Amino acid sequence: MTTVRDLLLDIRGATDGAPRIYVPGGPAEPACLASALRETPDLADGATFIGHWLPGINRTAWTDFHSGAAAEGTFLYSEYRASFEAGRYRLHPVHYSTAFEWLKNVPLDAAFIPVSAPDARGDVSLSLGTDMSPAVTGREKVRLIAVIRSDMPFPADAPRLPLSAFTDVVEDDTPLITLADPPLSDEATAIAAHAATLMGDGFTVQSGIGSVQQIAMAAAAHHRNIRIHTGMITDAALGAVTAGAIGSEPGSILTGTAIGTPPLYDAAGTDPRFNFQPVSVTHSVPVLAAIPRLAAINGGVEVDLFGQLNSEWVKGRQVASTGGLGN
Repeated sequence: MTTVRDLLLDIRGATDGAPRIYVPGGPAEPACLASALRETPDLADGATFIGHWLPGINRTAWTDFHSGAAAEGTFLYSEYRASFEAGRYRLHPVHYSTAFEWLKNVPLDAAFIPVSAPDARGDVSLSLGTDMSPAVTGREKVRLIAVIRSDMPFPADAPRLPLSAFTDVVEDDTPLITLADPPLSDEATAIAAHAATLMGDGFTVQSGIGSVQQIAMAAAAHHRNIRIHTGMITDAALGAVTAGAIGSEPGSILTGTAIGTPPLYDAAGTDPRFNFQPVSVTHSVPVLAAIPRLAAINGGVEVDLFGQLNSEWVKGRQVASTGGLGN
């Protein structure tokens, strides 16, 4: 098994020192790649890192390893503010569904893909990286590098590939990123109770993350046979499961990724209700339109008197991107 440093040297040699490298975000962000660049910063010189990194979760600014590095992403947040203003971070302010299509076509030389440990048949699961990575794993002429993470769950229903489909294999023993939900405020609890009155048994719930998802799951807990169809879930989904709100059928919790604490990751690998699908499913307009009794619960920065929602700007300064709110 080769090292990340040797891989980067090889990739740089094959691209005249200007590689375009896909680095996924989410809880399984390849920390081994960041460690290699931290130890040998010159490996980032001339490189462009491409990814869909999540604010508040993925704190690595890939442009920071070398002044000659650049990056392209779909969210703008504090870690990238300086490089954005310096012209070294290119923002693609697009919806989730469009971001998936962008990754299917953006020029790439190599891709680091976090996967679970292989099963008895030699297959690995995209698991917590199912949201965006399938846009890349199906591409030809992109060097696929499997980053095996032993703590990644192997869900019963998630895209899987033979390990032999990857050109190279490395291991990453860094723990998965964790995110604990804070307690709901009294105001948020009241909002959840009101949202519950707009739902009923058998509804399918979609929501954002953070306090919005906590509110959505607290609202869902008032009902039974609820299904979840969303881009990502947090520990709040476990609260709805414990409350008996989620239906018992396999696949009742359909999501692209899970970002939480170890109990959530354990459940993702053992509970057949977890169904991991790419953004081409979780944010597909035709798929969403075909779901009966779909309740979408999301938040924003401000709402005007016409009902128009701002989710990206504060005092004339862009602080976020569209994400999945629009679809």
